[in-house]
Amino acid sequence: MKIGVFAGAFDPIHEGHIDFIVSSINKYELDIVFVLIENESIHKKIFASYKDRKNMVERAISKNKKISIYENNFKTFPISNCLPKIKTKNPESKMYLLIGSDVAEHINSWDNAEKLFEGVDLIIANRVTGPQERLIRSGEIRNQIKKSIQPTSLNPDVLKYIQQNRLYL
Repeated sequence: MKIGVFAGAFDPIHEGHIDFIVSSINKYELDIVFVLIENESIHKKIFASYKDRKNMVERAISKNKKISIYENNFKTFPISNCLPKIKTKNPESKMYLLIGSDVAEHINSWDNAEKLFEGVDLIIANRVTGPQERLIRSGEIRNQIKKSIQPTSLNPDVLKYIQQNRLYL
């Protein structure tokens, strides 16, 4: 079995995230990708609650049976805490960590990185998607919503959830 792991704040999850996951599934023939939603982030401010972000991720991945939320109760560092558990529960599986190029720049500085990533292949996104190679950022999407501009890089069900719950206003 080939297992991918993708962690982030997903505040909100957007088509760039989903495109990266789906292209990784296809290119590397992954059987499943676990999405780890950070409860808190040490690198950036979180705007929506964990519950809201989880609800948005559920909507964004609902049509793909190869993507699943991996429940965790850690406030920070979901990769450091969950990756060893996933590896232990799936000792015969090949593990892949999906990360953005921004994370790849400093991943070797993480505590116990060498041990944590032992037997794990990295799949690195250049954080660019679409025909014009336009960078999609969650912060840009939040700003568009705040200015009543409809973002084009959100799953319609995620956008509907944001509007119904008046997030990012």
